[in-house]
Amino acid sequence: MAERQRTTLGGLSYVSLALVLADLSALLVAFAGAFVVRLLLPGALSPLTGQGILPFLFLFPCLFGLLKLYPGALLHPAEELKRLSLAVSLGVLILFALFFFTKSGDVYSRLFFLFFWASALVCVPAARTLMRLKFCDRRWWQVPVIVVANASALRDLPMDACRVRFSGFLQAAVVIPCEHCTPESGPGQPSGTLVLPDGNAGRPCRPEQTFPLDIARPLEQQIQPLAQRFPGAVVLIHWPSVPAHLGGKLVDALSLWFRTVLILPGKDWLPTNPAHVVHMGLSFGLVLRRNLADPTLLRMKRLMDLVCTSLAAIVALPLLLVLAILTRLDSPGPIFFRQARIGRNGQVFQVYKFRTMVTNGQEVLDAYLAANPEAAAEWKAVQKLRHDPRVTRIGRFLRKTSLDELPQIINIMRGEMSLVGPRPIVRDEIPRYGDAFALYTRCPPGITGLWQVSGRSDTTYDERVRLDSYYINNWSVWLDIYIILRTIPEVLLRRGAY
Repeated sequence: MAERQRTTLGGLSYVSLALVLADLSALLVAFAGAFVVRLLLPGALSPLTGQGILPFLFLFPCLFGLLKLYPGALLHPAEELKRLSLAVSLGVLILFALFFFTKSGDVYSRLFFLFFWASALVCVPAARTLMRLKFCDRRWWQVPVIVVANASALRDLPMDACRVRFSGFLQAAVVIPCEHCTPESGPGQPSGTLVLPDGNAGRPCRPEQTFPLDIARPLEQQIQPLAQRFPGAVVLIHWPSVPAHLGGKLVDALSLWFRTVLILPGKDWLPTNPAHVVHMGLSFGLVLRRNLADPTLLRMKRLMDLVCTSLAAIVALPLLLVLAILTRLDSPGPIFFRQARIGRNGQVFQVYKFRTMVTNGQEVLDAYLAANPEAAAEWKAVQKLRHDPRVTRIGRFLRKTSLDELPQIINIMRGEMSLVGPRPIVRDEIPRYGDAFALYTRCPPGITGLWQVSGRSDTTYDERVRLDSYYINNWSVWLDIYIILRTIPEVLLRRGAY
């Protein structure tokens, strides 16, 4: 009980309070910016006029709360961005209607509300991100996670949420279902079991963090002490680890003591498509959906590509000209590099990049790999080299900043690529995708993607395939927007780029 009191204040968690503070601060910044713009416009306006709207800023945290954005630990960042954008838009619309009907529209003007809305859409997500970066390592920020799984499943159980630094999750305990556990095993590790390392700190779970669950004894009596020790914890059940006849009873028993229970299917049980529950009488089912199979949504993605790419091309044209001149002056050879890649529906197209390598690159590579076994192993593993001898001086800069991919704007305009999508692969990479290649061909490849913002070249090839598959199965407009926003700091910080 002491743990609960330490992390809550008046029934509201410290995490929620911190996010409310971040949201209100961001809204104040957005309001101040919009108000300054209004002051610069013609017409009399007193600085004291803004006091009339300030109390209404508390409307926004109320809307955020209705959309379950406090604390929002179980929301994917793209879903959080979607809900924040909808809540901010609804809040601004309510304020605009309120001041319009009270005849205060001339004081604030439609331009004020437009600037306030645009600023809030940027400031609120940014403030939340900064708050998470600042406090994610604090104990009061983290939500304890109790994993229910058998010893063999723990080796491969994907605890991605716990491995993300500011996800808000902390693996607190492991519960291992077993039959006729001896009392001597107690709250410790039964012999012969293997416990996952703590995803947040890289330390193995201590013996007192591992609990046997004797399925031959009443479950409630064993779960109650666990709930008292870890109040407010989220329970994650690896469903294949639970005996078939015990599944319903275990979920019911855990639900009595824990507010949030997640069921994680096995790797081969369900795909990663987004799913929602539908009730059919007293039973229920899961509806799986792949948005990229919807022609209307595909056209929406194409429209977003054309609009964003057209605007980007206008802005980037001077930079493209400068980089083209530097590429030509740096080393002999063409400005652009073209290579056959596999696109949507398995069609082959020529991808455009600024040339970053010497023209006799294959000869240089073969000689380098023959003389360096470690480099040969690295090339075989990921088809990339951290220190590639073929790369030119300007090419090294272009790769570090990802500016070598700017000419792919041409591919997007021609419909061969998308702004966001899987990384375009060459024919030799098809066997490495295995069964996932059929899924890869359902989506146009992109300039940026989930792989590029998830470690890029620092990830393994299998992880890249998994990230591409996740993106295709879970695509949405909001996921694309999230990836585009994440790409900006990744490019500036040059993480995983070489």
